[in-house]
Amino acid sequence: AATVEGGGSQWLLSADGYLLETTQEPQGVQITGIQAVNPQAGAPLEVEENSQSKAQVIPKLMSALEQAGKLSQCTQIDCSAAASLKVSYDIHQLKFPLHGDYERMLNLFQAALDSGKIPEGEAKVFDFTVVDNEVYVQNPKAEPSAQPSAEPQASAEPHASAEPQTSADPQASAQPQTSAEPQASATPEP
Repeated sequence: AATVEGGGSQWLLSADGYLLETTQEPQGVQITGIQAVNPQAGAPLEVEENSQSKAQVIPKLMSALEQAGKLSQCTQIDCSAAASLKVSYDIHQLKFPLHGDYERMLNLFQAALDSGKIPEGEAKVFDFTVVDNEVYVQNPKAEPSAQPSAEPQASAEPHASAEPQTSADPQASAQPQTSAEPQASATPEP
């Protein structure tokens, strides 16, 4: 389950997007950045008009996290950004676009974790919003300064037809290992 704020109370939210009941103790994933409007038990989550697209994708994202066996390690889904969702997973942050193939993105995340290139116990930001079918791994402190420079790339990169075609190959499982490379940028710098 998840918890969302609404009407001055905390509400339990089912995985399919329905409000269940108020709760004193937040349970499961905390959903922040949106609030339930006119919350009623048994009713679907209703939010302000400018947050409706986010509220619609939360159940899809939660379902993908659950199918990947990762929901239990998630503590927060932050919906405060305009075009992305940020998920706190264990010590890491996962930044997802509002719409996309969450199952595939979570497979890329798992492949990056399994690649051996992510130091154990070191918090990272896994950003899926820059280029389709890739994950950019950053240090959390670098995120605010890296974000503005990454956004223009996001609008330019998807037009390069080579990227999506190569990632559609059966070798797509190798993508996260190569896309996890940006953290190893210390090698080319000297």
